[in-house]
Amino acid sequence: MNLFSLFRFLCLCFYLLIINNKALAEEAILSYHSDIRIEEGGLIDVVERISVQAEGFDIRRGIYRDFPTQYFGPLMTKKKVPFDVKSVKRNGQASPFHTEKLNNGVRIYIGSADIRLPHGQHDYEIHYQTDEQLGYFDNYDEFYWNVTGTGWQFPIYQASATVKLPNNGHSQIMSQQFWTGYQGQTRQDAQINNHGQDVSITTTQALKPHQGVTIGIQLPKGVFLPPK
Repeated sequence: MNLFSLFRFLCLCFYLLIINNKALAEEAILSYHSDIRIEEGGLIDVVERISVQAEGFDIRRGIYRDFPTQYFGPLMTKKKVPFDVKSVKRNGQASPFHTEKLNNGVRIYIGSADIRLPHGQHDYEIHYQTDEQLGYFDNYDEFYWNVTGTGWQFPIYQASATVKLPNNGHSQIMSQQFWTGYQGQTRQDAQINNHGQDVSITTTQALKPHQGVTIGIQLPKGVFLPPK
């Protein structure tokens, strides 16, 4: 074997080693849980706990999370809803973060350019509040919420959420539904249950990259205050 052939052989081995290591050590969202509390005035308080497996491929210094804050209203008019980040943590400690505007919302970048994450599991917590997200109709009001979003480029092994409703709303639910899959899909790979005063949903199989889980709850008039 001449030097050129040896060089090509070593390059091939190096390439196969990289591919094999990436396959064996997949970057993924191990678990995604969202605690959602809705006040009677419509304020939505959310704490998301996201555990990821970082291997230095795409998760090197942190993660980012996209939140839509602009929606189309009647006659295709745009509506922007309030959104406020209260705190961000990594592994139980306050984490640096910054936000950037998107065409239809906000992106939270979590991490620092000066800090490279060790390989392994990292547990993130994002606490935020948003408002003016409820749907008010003639005969009912509705909470419609995409729990995970569909912007993640990693699989989500398990996603879950609990929803706390005001004014004994858990005992007045008219309809509760859920959907999983890519945006616009209506798969049913989850289970929804009522436990005490909480509505909970848990996926029954892993979500692929860019798949998510959405929940919809319809309630009679009176659980929420009328919109201002």
